Amino acid sequence: NFYEAHPEWRCIDHDGTPTMHLSYAAEEVQEHLIDVYREVLQRRPDGAGFMFHRGMPMMLWEEPFCRRFIERFGEDPRNLAEDDPRVFQMRAEIVTGFLRKVRALLDETSNQQGDSGRRLKLAVTTFATQADNQRFGLDVETWIQEKLIDQIGIAWFAHYTSGLEKKSGDTRYYSRITEGTDVKVFPFYVGWKMTDAVDLLSKVAQDYDNGADGIAVWDPNQFEKWEHGKHPYWPLLSRLGHQDEVRDGSLLYKPLATPLTRLGDNHFSRWYPNTGF
Repeated sequence: NFYEAHPEWRCIDHDGTPTMHLSYAAEEVQEHLIDVYREVLQRRPDGAGFMFHRGMPMMLWEEPFCRRFIERFGEDPRNLAEDDPRVFQMRAEIVTGFLRKVRALLDETSNQQGDSGRRLKLAVTTFATQADNQRFGLDVETWIQEKLIDQIGIAWFAHYTSGLEKKSGDTRYYSRITEGTDVKVFPFYVGWKMTDAVDLLSKVAQDYDNGADGIAVWDPNQFEKWEHGKHPYWPLLSRLGHQDEVRDGSLLYKPLATPLTRLGDNHFSRWYPNTGF
């Protein structure tokens, strides 16, 4: 209802084409989402999350954004190149301002629930590289410095980003900017893109070598291509957080087959059961 009621807050592309995205440059959109977070936090979760890869854009060249930009820089961004650094800077200021509101709400909720010593964590998904983040206004370094976030999932598979071509994220970059902080880094792996256990373990081990704190899995229940491999899926996936096992090869095993010829009065012959009367 909120979306349909406010077409005036939708993102407008550089050429004037309306999109089907609400703009975070509109304070009313931010406040609506803060209200949604506030409602969810009444259920006392361990924290909250924001998946930036679902989805972009958060703002383009609509009136709320252009108004802010003109006040900040004295120029109309619609007359500038799409990749003008000031456009990226303005997006970053707006998105970071929104995350400050989310962080304040999390801290406020801890106090209201009588547990001021407990930090409600904020997990975010970000993009493959620093350049991808900057394009869409994700100033991850500032979020870390201001202690706004606690966990980062590297969603390299986000639309409109370089990760789709490279099929990976820059784990070393994330490890470097989180070094010495409490922020943890989790590269994503996509369930329906996993096709080979040996390849998966090799890539996971490399992510750990590059500084990952753990592994995140997107769509873990979708692995239709896995049957082409020789190793069981779930026992392997559930142990990716155990770095020693990832490296020593102990996760690569074939399930034990128990030859069953008879169960009660049912004989298992060469003919498949349950395909007729």
